[in-house]
Amino acid sequence: MPRLIGVIERGERATIGMCMMRRVGIVTIDQQGRSTNLQRRESSRSLRRKGLLGR
Repeated sequence: MPRLIGVIERGERATIGMCMMRRVGIVTIDQQGRSTNLQRRESSRSLRRKGLLGR
């Protein structure tokens, strides 16, 4: 489960492996470097089902 390192501002770049939180939601950077904007209402279970957590 990725650690929540800190708060990312709008327009700031996140490096691979970071799990960041910002006002629009949660930004998760996976191993391929893809950025996924997730809604804050999604639970860890739904995120794990999508393969974004639990690596």
